[in-house]
Amino acid sequence: MHSGPDKARQRQTRTTGGLPIALGLLMPVFPVPDPSGVATFGLSRPTDVRPMPNLNLPGGALLYVVAALLTLLGLRQFLRGLRNGAR
Repeated sequence: MHSGPDKARQRQTRTTGGLPIALGLLMPVFPVPDPSGVATFGLSRPTDVRPMPNLNLPGGALLYVVAALLTLLGLRQFLRGLRNGAR
């Protein structure tokens, strides 16, 4: 029984899961220009018939939410690679 591709796929899955985990853990550590600022998302174009107002979110809180989400998604991928290797 040849398990070469399975090992390579398992390593690839762990790597693609480990990178988002590392980025998610490092995001809050690096200084940002203004963590007390506001993140503004334009939800419509100026040419839209019914323009929507901009979405304003606190920048510091958004940073931590995005970092946590990135870490959780990376952890899910990483654990999937471990589980596939246990078979």
